[in-house]
Amino acid sequence: MLCKYCKSKKHVIDDCHYIICKLCKQKGHPNWKCNIKNNTNKNINTNVLMNKIDNNINTLEDLVQYMDKPWYELL
Repeated sequence: MLCKYCKSKKHVIDDCHYIICKLCKQKGHPNWKCNIKNNTNKNINTNVLMNKIDNNINTLEDLVQYMDKPWYELL
């Protein structure tokens, strides 16, 4: 047993407490075990999402608010 992330011999990467999720940026689980990914609809139409964003952007300030948000918060 060897963690590929922190090189500990006490656990594997699926149980690593030091790993940071690429989806939610929380520490303690890899992205493939993230609850956010598992709770979202995998058949999201990206055109619908982009149209929703485009319709809400009128100023530079509006654009900035969308830049730091993950896609699942935009739905």
